[in-house]
Amino acid sequence: MKKLQRKVKKEKKGALRELRRDTEFIEHERLKQHGVVQAAKDKKRKEVWRMLEEQQRDTNLLAGKKKKNSGVDTSKARQSKRPRK
Repeated sequence: MKKLQRKVKKEKKGALRELRRDTEFIEHERLKQHGVVQAAKDKKRKEVWRMLEEQQRDTNLLAGKKKKNSGVDTSKARQSKRPRK
């Protein structure tokens, strides 16, 4: 009878150990998969930010050119400096 109880206890410990290892493996795989998905999301996010920064840079360049050209018209200023005949 004691032999049987000892065998049952040993089997129970083995089963619990196996369940614990299985759980760790499954959690490890889940975290690895989550890491892959997160890396893909990060890559896409960086790409979108890069495009937005380029658009903002282009907008700023155009705004800067407009400010330079919105002042006095240089062609008229040059004509007025010429001596009249």
